[in-house]
Amino acid sequence: NGQPVWIRGVNRHDHHPHFGKHVPLETMREDIRLLKRYHFNAVRTAHYPNDPRWYDLCDEHGLLVIDEANLEAHGNYETIAHDARWAPAFLDRVQRMVLRDKNHPCIIAWSLGNESGYGPNHDAAADWVRGYDPSRLVHNEGAVKSRWHQGCGWSGDLGGERSNDLVDPMYPSVESMIEWSKRRSDPHRPLIPCEYQHAMGNSNGDLDRYWAAIYRYPGLQGGFIWDWVDQGLMQFTDDGDWHYAYGGDFGDQPNDDVFCINGLVFPDRQPHPAMAEFKKLVQPIWGEPVGADGRRIRLHSRRFFTDCRDLAGSWTVEVDGRVVQEGKLPRLRLPPQGVQEVTVPCRQPQLLRGQEAVLHLLFRARAATAYWEEGYELAWEQVPLIGETAAVSTTPQAAAVGGLTVDDGKRRLQIADAAGDFLAQFDKNRGVFTSCRWRGQEWFAGGQPNLLRAWIDNDGVRQRKDISDHKPLGRWRACGLDRGRWACIDSRFHQRQGRVAIEAVHRFTSAGHAAGVTAEQRWQLHAGGRIDCDVRFLVDDSLADVPRLGLVFTLPAGMAGLEWFGPGPHESYRDRKTGARLGRWSSTVAEQYVPYLVPQEHGNHVDVRWLALRGESAGLLVAGPKLLSCNATHYPVEDLLPTRHTSELQPRATTTLYVDLAQRGLGTGACGPDVERRMQISSGRHRLRFSLMPVTPEQDPDLLALTVKGRR
Repeated sequence: NGQPVWIRGVNRHDHHPHFGKHVPLETMREDIRLLKRYHFNAVRTAHYPNDPRWYDLCDEHGLLVIDEANLEAHGNYETIAHDARWAPAFLDRVQRMVLRDKNHPCIIAWSLGNESGYGPNHDAAADWVRGYDPSRLVHNEGAVKSRWHQGCGWSGDLGGERSNDLVDPMYPSVESMIEWSKRRSDPHRPLIPCEYQHAMGNSNGDLDRYWAAIYRYPGLQGGFIWDWVDQGLMQFTDDGDWHYAYGGDFGDQPNDDVFCINGLVFPDRQPHPAMAEFKKLVQPIWGEPVGADGRRIRLHSRRFFTDCRDLAGSWTVEVDGRVVQEGKLPRLRLPPQGVQEVTVPCRQPQLLRGQEAVLHLLFRARAATAYWEEGYELAWEQVPLIGETAAVSTTPQAAAVGGLTVDDGKRRLQIADAAGDFLAQFDKNRGVFTSCRWRGQEWFAGGQPNLLRAWIDNDGVRQRKDISDHKPLGRWRACGLDRGRWACIDSRFHQRQGRVAIEAVHRFTSAGHAAGVTAEQRWQLHAGGRIDCDVRFLVDDSLADVPRLGLVFTLPAGMAGLEWFGPGPHESYRDRKTGARLGRWSSTVAEQYVPYLVPQEHGNHVDVRWLALRGESAGLLVAGPKLLSCNATHYPVEDLLPTRHTSELQPRATTTLYVDLAQRGLGTGACGPDVERRMQISSGRHRLRFSLMPVTPEQDPDLLALTVKGRR
């Protein structure tokens, strides 16, 4: 009908965890259902023609397909495309694909293969395709690869038009895509990366930046994420347990280790958290506030073919994550690519100082389809609201009576309050709390500075030095970050006006490496149990990029009920948080574990206003004057680092709590650009401030958190 489309695509292998390349029809239907539920509209059949039944389903359900010939030449990348002896093989494989699949209307382009360079053998195959089927595009990434990566493709002609109707590089940076749009010399060819955003483990950082560029810059028309499903195979161990196996688990040598585990969904088709990020970025409708109060919203349709009458809109006003008003939006009259303004009839919310109000818009399916049930959430938006702030906020907890006493021993300090509620022990040599008790129960211990996270696959492949040496993991290992230790080089305390201040200086170093990090901590203890923490980190100039900066605590068994106010409900990171909605969330620590096939960093939450961990009677509240990054888990870093499979892990009864200033972004660097500079943690001075407070079952953590002055 002459309308353009954005290619919201993904690369897909035929794969099943039990049957390998034989995929049951029901699993294919589940793939279709998930692709539709998460707003994908295109598939590249990487790197061979897929099961014929797949094309029948794509015809039926309207998915666009780039059909790829079974032609790859990694080991002879620059040679056989120019070798005339191989010309019949090139032509034969492309012809067989076209002749088999030509009657499928889902196919929009024929791919001449994958990563096999570019030469006259490709041109010969492309000539045959154009003569036989001039109705479809021809794709050949190798025809633009060399000049794109040489960096000279923007001011001159990328070339390769004889066998390529697209500009389709692999893993371009956002900056290079924008530069191409500004300086392109072949405006008749759209830029559609055939692979971008390598979804390996905990990944897909910067996906928001890619789609912001696609929506804004002419000629950028989407792309295909690598890839759909983790290609793990179910393997039983000698003790009857099982795990998803990958390279090296079969005694296979050589192998590519974990490089087949790079999907957006697990082998059983359970989505990775990154799927929510993609769904939000490409949702069919989005909104922006018009005016200062946030009540008038301009809605935009991203559809090109249908209107939005199938969507039912509703709204809520939420104050610190609690719904205080709600209603329905008028019926949408949004034509394809249309705009509609609506006024939400909400009242100005009443706020205590420090509270936040948002207008939450939700768009659900009016009717059930083959892909979703009636009421399925298809899109959402959140808009900050200006509320009427009370002059004085209420204080939810009576001030504690009396001050603190200190027993100064040779190796430890013991601090207690007069009411007998609070008792803390601080190791002066190690510079950490060995025990904090509140109302007779163990509360928490620790407080040691921390730099490490369990390596994600984008940091580097742990078992492959040839891959990881030039990645961040290689740099960190070279600096000894994985072998170093923290030493307390000074500690002291002061007592004044019923409060106790403890100061400790820690230094992180590794044997044979002069570079390190200094952490100057100041703990201020109050009667009643509140502890204010102020940490100043100094990262040496030679450590220009560290994994994280924060403190780590241990909480006793049983304190594993989790609440937080911040983005959720799934994990979020600095460069992957667009798909996480600001709200008040309840969960458990056990539910925070994400079973990536290679155990790694998981369960983090950024932009946290407060986080509470509760037991039956005692609880710990963390809140700061600025937004925090927090992670509560039964699997501390030291348990995850040496482990190859989730099945090998045993959850600890205790909870490890990481309270961070920041953690390095995720990026997509296992096979693509590294994390952008602003998502790294640079050398220099950094400051982390937060408070720890006891919280009882009857107390509202949000009101208690408001007592932390300066909260955003």
